[in-house]
Amino acid sequence: MNALIEAYKRGVNIRIITDDEMLCSTGSKLLYLKEEIPIDIRVPKLSSVMMHHKFMVIDGHRGVSDICRICNYLDRVPYRPLVLTGSVNWTMQGFGGNWENCLVTTDIITVSKLEDEFYRLWDVSKSI
Repeated sequence: MNALIEAYKRGVNIRIITDDEMLCSTGSKLLYLKEEIPIDIRVPKLSSVMMHHKFMVIDGHRGVSDICRICNYLDRVPYRPLVLTGSVNWTMQGFGGNWENCLVTTDIITVSKLEDEFYRLWDVSKSI
């Protein structure tokens, strides 16, 4: 959580999609995080839907373009979008106690598809 708070303080745009179950599960720090920094956390509008995706898009094309437009950056700083995805649940147990896989890639096709999926889910979710 501290890394996310520090990233926010540096101006990083942090957006999270989860589901009601994980939002309120034992050990979840998302509500604490929302109290600490004003980030947008969303859950599916249909409470019967489980967020089973496990991926993170860092510096996706659409997100970087939005920031450049908002901040009036005419010349973009070179960047390389990145995705983390795999079977790992984003919990302490998932990262430290289970045998999981986690792929980190800059493959443009993979990044683009998962960024599109993020925005699709974002549009059908509601802010908490």
